Amino acid sequence: MMRQTAIRLWLLAFILLSLAAGCSRQDKQPAIQRIQHRGTLLVGTTGDYRPLSFREDDGTYWGFCIDMAGEIAKRLAVDVVFVPTSWPTLTNDVLAEPQAFDLAIGGITITDARRETMSMSEGYLSNGKTFICRASDAGRYQTLSDLDKPEVRVLVNPGGLNEQFARENLPHATLLVHPLNAEIPKMVAEGEADVMITEITEAPWYIESDKRLAAPLLDKPFTHSEVGVLMRRGQDDLMNLVNETIADMKADGSLRRLHEKYGLVYAYGGVKSKELFRTSQSWDGAELPDYPVGKPELVAIRYEFGPGQKLSLHSHPVLNFGVLVQGELTIIDEEGHEKTVHAGEGVVEMVGTIHHGENRGKETGILYMFYASQEGMPLSVPATEQ
Repeated sequence: MMRQTAIRLWLLAFILLSLAAGCSRQDKQPAIQRIQHRGTLLVGTTGDYRPLSFREDDGTYWGFCIDMAGEIAKRLAVDVVFVPTSWPTLTNDVLAEPQAFDLAIGGITITDARRETMSMSEGYLSNGKTFICRASDAGRYQTLSDLDKPEVRVLVNPGGLNEQFARENLPHATLLVHPLNAEIPKMVAEGEADVMITEITEAPWYIESDKRLAAPLLDKPFTHSEVGVLMRRGQDDLMNLVNETIADMKADGSLRRLHEKYGLVYAYGGVKSKELFRTSQSWDGAELPDYPVGKPELVAIRYEFGPGQKLSLHSHPVLNFGVLVQGELTIIDEEGHEKTVHAGEGVVEMVGTIHHGENRGKETGILYMFYASQEGMPLSVPATEQ
């Protein structure tokens, strides 16, 4: 009797150990094998970040990162299923037990803090913090200090890096938090807040979609970062496939084409260029004169204008144009017509017309001017000598 009991106990222990070993093998099953056996890639995404990841009312998803997820699923030969997550719960959702999804995508910035507890891929999109405001207020906000004032209402979505950036860099501003990121631009446009902290990947979509909005510092982001794919640790085979996909797309040009599809700036290799103007007219619409006859003399000058500084009335007898690299400059002709140039913009000056410039901004304006002159000709002539 005791012998039979011992045998039964031994068999029970063997069965339990076998089941435990089976469960252990399943837990350690390679991620790709698990995904392909399931037939779907489960992708967590917030669906609130145009044009990277957005969920329409009918449940369909679209965006740059949504297309990236589709490419990863294509490499795995499976379908993709999107699983809702949110910025406040993103980390917990990635680390959840049981596992909620295989990876997360959609404007997720690569940070050391995330890499401490999770895995992040190589970058596939350059990004940085900026802001949008009402177009009528664009001249008011040219620096972080312009935003960091109690009378400026800064609106952010909760739980993400936008809120963190605002709290760290705008301690004096009035900080407002709204749960739905996609609703914030309209709230700014309609006066419920003054500024939305966002990123250079998101801001162009909003200012193109709503002409009441502007992004004055779009070309000068406050930070520089990259967007990547986020997943829990222990999925090295899946992470390797994701990184191989990103590398292949950079190499074959498909990543650049995907950037172009959504109007995003491609920052991986090659020379970046942006044409500031191509014209035969000065800023006031007047036709430019022909090039001067004689030996050419090309001149380049760097000018600095302090806040509030006004230049005296003058005119230029030669062709000239410039690029403002800092601050703002307003040009006014004798009849009161004005043109305000902001940092990063170019301007073709008037030839033979009396005018002057003013710095109405709060920081020093820096202007590079280029003159197509000829030997012996002055670059400018005071109005008192005309």
